[in-house]
Amino acid sequence: MASQNNLYKIQGRRTLDGETEERVFLFRDFSAKVFMKRLRQRFPDWKFDGEPQLAEPTPPQTEPSRIDTL
Repeated sequence: MASQNNLYKIQGRRTLDGETEERVFLFRDFSAKVFMKRLRQRFPDWKFDGEPQLAEPTPPQTEPSRIDTL
């Protein structure tokens, strides 16, 4: 069971009009099974790589990036 202090991530991608878009999805306080079910319901056209992994703390980025949280 996931600890409330752990942050998990999974990489996702979709191809739309010949262009591939990639995102990192983050979650906290959900089991991986529940999280993946919610992701697949909310983003049905996305493909996800493997299983969610523990997210390591990252330094601040100089360029903005797209990060979605549920």
